[in-house]
Amino acid sequence: MSQNRRSPKQFAPLDPQKSNERGVQRLKGIVFDVDGTLCGPVMHLLQKFLPGKTFAPIVTRDFRPPKPDPAGILHIAKAWELEDGGEGLIMVGDSIDDMTAGHKAGAATLLLANENNRELKGHEHTGAWIDRLDDLIGLLEVGFEERSDE
Repeated sequence: MSQNRRSPKQFAPLDPQKSNERGVQRLKGIVFDVDGTLCGPVMHLLQKFLPGKTFAPIVTRDFRPPKPDPAGILHIAKAWELEDGGEGLIMVGDSIDDMTAGHKAGAATLLLANENNRELKGHEHTGAWIDRLDDLIGLLEVGFEERSDE
């Protein structure tokens, strides 16, 4: 195991009525990479499952330093008044820069896999992956868990 690999992150089911017998932490937020290829799917997911919600802050490509530096994710965590930085977050993205920024911020990482990035499924900074963004809902309902390489 690489020295950069950490223990897999877990989050309790989103529904507070569901069991959290293992006592894992509750998810505090999700950071989506919405530039380029993910913009359309993320907007669909938000409109379908979270209509009328406001999403802020929005960190653009102009934010410095850019990914793979974790500064953008940590900026969002600070704006949300999260005292543990990215520890309670999931970073959803489709590139190595997304996975590395999330990993460095202490967030769980979730790769939206496609034909151009499938090799990232095995990367040490990729905690879990899905093939369709809609699959995220099911993961959150039962409790999110990164893969374990042990």
